[in-house]
Amino acid sequence: MKVKLFMIPKDKVASVPLTATLADASKLIVERKIGSVVVVNDSGEPVGIITKSDLVRAGFVDTKPSTTPVSEIMHKNLEFCSEDLERDEVAELLMKKKIHHILVRGAHHQWVGLTTSLDIVTEAALDAKAFPWTRTHK
Repeated sequence: MKVKLFMIPKDKVASVPLTATLADASKLIVERKIGSVVVVNDSGEPVGIITKSDLVRAGFVDTKPSTTPVSEIMHKNLEFCSEDLERDEVAELLMKKKIHHILVRGAHHQWVGLTTSLDIVTEAALDAKAFPWTRTHK
């Protein structure tokens, strides 16, 4: 199944502006029970990502979440995949890069969504339940 069929669409992706604080990002993560927040510029384009792990690490450093901007700890080297990649190809990419979140680009290289390792596992589990005769069990 192609990633565009199970990704989180851009309009549903949790995001914060560059001016947001770590407190803003962590509040969004806790309230929505999610693993990451995309940091966007004034044009709404992604410029970074912050994960729960980043926030945990920041909590053990000398930071003040209410005043520390997200730009200080966000990952700036964003990873993207094509919306036309197959689920297993995206899974391989996540494993190779040792990441759990990846942004998705559309046909014209625009940002169209996000997918995570959990999305991939969920889709694989649903696929296995829907088509058990295509799976071999060891």
